[in-house]
Amino acid sequence: MIYRISHSIIYTPDDGSIKLISDDPSYFSTGEITLAPTANRLLSLLIAHHGSILQRDELLEQVWDAHGLKASNNSLNQYVSMLRRNFADLGIEEVVIVTIPTVGFMFSKDIDVSIESSLPIEPSTAEKAAPEIITDTGEALSTAAPKSKAVVKNKWQKFIISALVFLTIANGIYYFLSVTPHPSFESRYLVGKIDSCPVYSFYHTDRTNRDKLLALANDSLKNSDLSCRLGSDIYLKVGDSALQGKKAMIFVSICEQINDDKYSSCHSNYTN
Repeated sequence: MIYRISHSIIYTPDDGSIKLISDDPSYFSTGEITLAPTANRLLSLLIAHHGSILQRDELLEQVWDAHGLKASNNSLNQYVSMLRRNFADLGIEEVVIVTIPTVGFMFSKDIDVSIESSLPIEPSTAEKAAPEIITDTGEALSTAAPKSKAVVKNKWQKFIISALVFLTIANGIYYFLSVTPHPSFESRYLVGKIDSCPVYSFYHTDRTNRDKLLALANDSLKNSDLSCRLGSDIYLKVGDSALQGKKAMIFVSICEQINDDKYSSCHSNYTN
């Protein structure tokens, strides 16, 4: 299976390649990154569930445990960060992999993804026959472009590819040598209650904005047909502009609690 991402990137899970496609018909690729096997399995799983939330435990089990590798939340966070940087290096400015706090990750539904039946055909490197213009004297004039331009373009292609390879290696060294631990759960702050369910935010909110957050959570729950259940906690994360009444990202999740730091399942809604 082959995926076209954001119209300009071809991802092939079979070989773990991410290839940037140029709009210029005179050449095919302006850069390519080959993912490590673990990163490839992670991206393949996320993109196969495009727009759906995958829980951390599910990702760790299918990407690490199923292949005899030691799984950890720290490793998962590092690989997600590396994939984000790879897509940024290829020109995608949007957040490709969205973090769903305390739950898991999602390949952003705002990024266009389509399935291709086969790879686009790469143009031949052989020069195409140029048309001829016949002058009044019968002399044939070639309209072919000077070869020096093709040589310059080829040099730029090699430079861009080399730069991308260097950035990928540098990113790998940086993230895998990082010693900063990443907790399984972020800090949470009680905002209030909706029915019997406590509502938590992931950042401290002053008293004047708590009512606004509760109202946003209530509206999001109603719009997604979610409701408070006995023994459940509600988690809320909103963009800063939402508190000013502007359009912004809103994430709400209802999680059924097992104990203080574990949940059996979560039902979530993500709007932008």
